[in-house]
Amino acid sequence: MVKFLLARGVEINALDIKQTTPLVIAAQYDHSVLVFFLVKEGADISLLDDCSDSALHWAAYKGHLRIAWLLLEKGYSPNDVDIVSNTPLHLAASNGHVHVVSCLLEDGADPKAKNSFRNTALDVSTVSEVRTCLAKAANAKPQTEEQIAEKHAGNLEAYYKVGSDLKAAVEGRGGAAETSEQIDKLKAAITAAEEVDISQIGRASCRERV
Repeated sequence: MVKFLLARGVEINALDIKQTTPLVIAAQYDHSVLVFFLVKEGADISLLDDCSDSALHWAAYKGHLRIAWLLLEKGYSPNDVDIVSNTPLHLAASNGHVHVVSCLLEDGADPKAKNSFRNTALDVSTVSEVRTCLAKAANAKPQTEEQIAEKHAGNLEAYYKVGSDLKAAVEGRGGAAETSEQIDKLKAAITAAEEVDISQIGRASCRERV
């Protein structure tokens, strides 16, 4: 359906009433295939919603690790801030998504960054595993740009595996045997997308956040 609409001239960066692009909505609802496809087709990753949240902010907020990996690999910064200066790390931490928190930290997220309410990610976290992870990161020696780049490079193998699987799904080719079930699920996301009226989907407002 998405391919059909784009082929007939629908704007890939079309905005809804909350200034949200299809890419951001796909990230919100864990449609990994759709995220990959939209970025591949040239979706503007710099566009933000009316709370200045990016696709990465939403992936972190919802705990969508696979999408967070993809977006980091495509150039999103883990330290971008929204309208109340929340980073993706704040949003992942506030919802207890330890795997996303770890992913963001490994890619250079600043655990000491404070939002407009002077809260760090640790301050807004209530899950012990997340708090332990953030406390350790906050007390660690600050990383240099070279160390961050090295960690990012170390994650690329996993990112590219994700990208390879998603490309196979988008193009209709089977993935590796051990990922076939996941690929089938991701392929279904595009089909499911045509059944969703995005204008009726409720999304958290800035005030409902951290």
